[in-house]
Amino acid sequence: MGERYTPTERIGVNQVESIFLKKFKWIFREQPIIDMGIDAQVEYIDENGPTGKLIGLQIKTGLSHFHEKKESFTFYLNDTHYNYWINHSLPVIIVGHIPEYDITIWEFIDKKNVQKTTKGWKIEISKENQLDGDLSVFQISDIIKSKTVNAKVNKLQFDKELMKHIRNGGKINIYTEEWHNKSLGRGPFVVILIDEQGNENYVREWSSFYTYKLEDLIQKYFPWADFGIDYEFYEENFSDSVFEIYSQSWLDTHKIYPYKVLSGEVGEYRINLELNNIGKSFLELEDYLE
Repeated sequence: MGERYTPTERIGVNQVESIFLKKFKWIFREQPIIDMGIDAQVEYIDENGPTGKLIGLQIKTGLSHFHEKKESFTFYLNDTHYNYWINHSLPVIIVGHIPEYDITIWEFIDKKNVQKTTKGWKIEISKENQLDGDLSVFQISDIIKSKTVNAKVNKLQFDKELMKHIRNGGKINIYTEEWHNKSLGRGPFVVILIDEQGNENYVREWSSFYTYKLEDLIQKYFPWADFGIDYEFYEENFSDSVFEIYSQSWLDTHKIYPYKVLSGEVGEYRINLELNNIGKSFLELEDYLE
């Protein structure tokens, strides 16, 4: 006789809830009503308390839901679930609790991460992308913020004076560093305002740990800007230490590269920002509203 009750799915939900409550310190709300693809909602909590910003969770428990590869698990979905999750009003992540390995993995369900197959769709979930990992709090926070229209507008408002500085004839450079032999990117980000006389003013600084490519991270931080190396700065400060890691042919085919490499480990970059169509359009709208 088959089992009349199995606790497997309950174990998965409880584990995911525990991680969000203890690791993230966010609000977890299970959806007990039968739903075609959202098992729970989580509310993002910042230093001021609940924010009203939510993310939807689809929770799957056990290896039977996934196809295991060496470095990842593959989850397959049909057209119905794909369309439902992609078009959902909330950002949606799939969370897989694998009790066989005692790990809980996750991935963001969006068009960049989901691939078409002959029978439907699939999403690859890295075994390193574990929900209780230190990076997950920051990554999921970014997903919630970036998928919120108000958050995007607030980001542009926050950077408005930087955009105006460029429009008024000034320059903006980003100084950053990249560790070349580390799997986890790391480094400071410094925003430098340069006036028409070449005087520099350091106006913002923060540190980042990231899994993105550096180019993607800069575009993420400054969606209103086109970017590339500051050629004038590089002409004066470029060091042959760069060739300890990169060849000239590699430099010729890449948009950004360091002007100096310290101890064969840390590349120093100086990136110049220019207004793109988003930045120009935002300033035009601001001029109209003001």
